[in-house]
Amino acid sequence: MTYHVSRPILWYPSTNRGAPLHDSGLQASKLSTLATCLCGAPAYFEKYAIPTHPSELADHQWVNYKLTSNTLKLTKGNRVYNIKMNGTITTNNAAARTAFVEGGHGLARITLYDATPKIRKGSLISVLDEYTFSDIELYGVFPPDNAESKKLRLLLDFLTHYFNQLPLISN
Repeated sequence: MTYHVSRPILWYPSTNRGAPLHDSGLQASKLSTLATCLCGAPAYFEKYAIPTHPSELADHQWVNYKLTSNTLKLTKGNRVYNIKMNGTITTNNAAARTAFVEGGHGLARITLYDATPKIRKGSLISVLDEYTFSDIELYGVFPPDNAESKKLRLLLDFLTHYFNQLPLISN
């Protein structure tokens, strides 16, 4: 069976709330909440020490995601750390961010969904795993004229089911 849906877009908003839609005429439907981890590449850690405490993160290079804050929030118990992420690379594409990190250009907060296979194959190293990082809300964004479309609803339902059945999701 083939489904045709006109112009659906997957969108990663900011970590704690939905980022504003640039076109206020668009509608969004939450698909899932994705857990994250902090990663760097082995090549990066040959140049910079693996951080063992949040206070060491200020000395690192970052690959920043343009659609989110440049402040990283880490939590351990009742203790909260807010770290300014400084780096020379900023992208608005999650896959590009991950590729830059794999290439050894810095650290980034990456969804477990994306990071786990790369950690298993050795191209990424997860650090500060004893800390909790903010989750990423995943939305399907679509024009309002498609909001009542059965095809769109089927796609959104399928994507919601797909992401929520993954073992690395933070529902």
